[in-house]
Amino acid sequence: PGVTGKDIIVALCGLFSKDEVLNHAVEFVGDAVPFLCVEDRLAIANMTTEWGALAGVFPVDETLLQWYSERATLLCERAGGVEHPRINTARIADLRRDVESGALAGDLGASYAKHLTLDLSSLVPHVSGPDTVKKATALPEVEAQRIKVNKAYLVSCVNSRFKDIKEAAGVLRAIRDARIARGFSPTVTVAPGVEWYVAAASSEVQKAAEEAGHWQ
Repeated sequence: PGVTGKDIIVALCGLFSKDEVLNHAVEFVGDAVPFLCVEDRLAIANMTTEWGALAGVFPVDETLLQWYSERATLLCERAGGVEHPRINTARIADLRRDVESGALAGDLGASYAKHLTLDLSSLVPHVSGPDTVKKATALPEVEAQRIKVNKAYLVSCVNSRFKDIKEAAGVLRAIRDARIARGFSPTVTVAPGVEWYVAAASSEVQKAAEEAGHWQ
């Protein structure tokens, strides 16, 4: 709980910080991949370029196919029943056939430049920096330093999607409920001296967060 796709890629950048992936294409596989939602996969794959890689890819699996199906339905509804030219039922059916036939799987016997392993069951939230993604520190270590925070951003070039905003809202709700239980005002405020900025990855994400009550 509390560990996101952003924590995974931040930890990888810090743990493998000696140009291990420089100019490589990184393929993410393993027992944990099926449990990563598409939003977490997007954050990880998008940030591989900051790690030094040329590309980061995840397998096409049932999780992705289901995400595509939901997107296709949403886009079709918004277009008044007209299917999207790229994300549509026919394209998804083709993808599913390719998955079932093994056409999109890695070649048997393919050689790889190297194998890097991260045990996700050992992972805690990580903080990147300062000044470089090649330095990452586990959150408990940072907390112990009592570093003053001046500005906080709930926004990033690789995340700030619906899931991120929902989880942040969940933290604020938990604080509010704890205040109420202790007889305090339910109003949750930012710490004195801290400027807090919130932005969604897109207008679509913001609208969805507003409709779900998380934005408010």
